[in-house]
Amino acid sequence: MLSYTTQSIPANKLVPYLTNSEALLRLSAAKVGLLLSPVEREKHLSPLLNDKLKAIRVAAARSLVSTTISSENQTSFSKAFEELTKASEVNSWRGEGRINQAVIALEVNDTLGAEASLKQAIKIEPYFDVGYINLADLYRSQQRSSLVSSVLRQGMKNNPLSGALTYSYGLHLVRQQKLAKAIEYFAKSIHLASQNPQYAYTYVLAMDGTGDSQKALTELKRLTPKYSNKSQLKELGLYLSQKLRSKADYDWFMNI
Repeated sequence: MLSYTTQSIPANKLVPYLTNSEALLRLSAAKVGLLLSPVEREKHLSPLLNDKLKAIRVAAARSLVSTTISSENQTSFSKAFEELTKASEVNSWRGEGRINQAVIALEVNDTLGAEASLKQAIKIEPYFDVGYINLADLYRSQQRSSLVSSVLRQGMKNNPLSGALTYSYGLHLVRQQKLAKAIEYFAKSIHLASQNPQYAYTYVLAMDGTGDSQKALTELKRLTPKYSNKSQLKELGLYLSQKLRSKADYDWFMNI
């Protein structure tokens, strides 16, 4: 999905690096500055909008895109943002570059621009599954379910071995209350991306949602040993074992 974490970090942890004489430290801090609270973000990143190095000015502008900029910093931000826009155009020949443009567009509430960039990402690299997934997510946020389905189907046609696209289509079917059909796609996503425990978790959870909890538990016991990270699957196994009042199965999951 086209988004960034909303987790925040204390300003006092980052400020020494934002003002450091070493350019690489200032650059790294400008990028991490996105994790500051909005007020602290403008306060501490705005000086970097006038840094002598373009890369740092661009990184600061990138971190400030979704922040309300005060009038005193607006001119500096506008200049740095223009540099950011031009810099993003350098990589626009790649699908990933277009997706980065779409992220920026969404952060300034330009949904039409984001949609156009994502369509270009797909056109440029039709085998880049992230483009389809993000465009589908954009349409989902706009409640345009028919377009979600169309984009994901196009993606699966062009990328038949993509577990991520198959899984995303399964989630779409769940939202359309087509749980039984979704299970088929979740099962296929497990086959295509056998190392992702999230796909197995969702597959079993959906199966339980149809009322077939015993089959869900049986499938979970079959799948769980295949994954190195079993924590989420173990938690689900304990829940299903308790639900079915099966002490043997509960003990089995406790001991994995």
